[in-house]
Amino acid sequence: MSKEFNASNSVINLGDAGGSIINSVNINHNISQPDLISILQDLKRILADTSIQKIDKEELGIQITILDTQTKSSKPNSSIIQECMRTVRSILESMTGNAAYAVLAQVSKFI
Repeated sequence: MSKEFNASNSVINLGDAGGSIINSVNINHNISQPDLISILQDLKRILADTSIQKIDKEELGIQITILDTQTKSSKPNSSIIQECMRTVRSILESMTGNAAYAVLAQVSKFI
């Protein structure tokens, strides 16, 4: 049986007028454990790439470990998953390459 990770209360700003937010929407995301495991596998492949800068490689490795732990937890913490995915997104955005861009789209589903 797969678990779902509810990443609720994500806020999306729909626009602004002179610096003030016009509207925002709360969205509930339900991401399955297989989805997260698939992303983790992709992230591990990126981590194995020798062209990644050392600091990015170390930070990505830490985030992968945290996410892997959450997939094995009987009560995964969606806040931890979201924060890890934000960090992963930041790392991937600083990288170049098709593999990073492909995973970036998947990671965004968790944020």
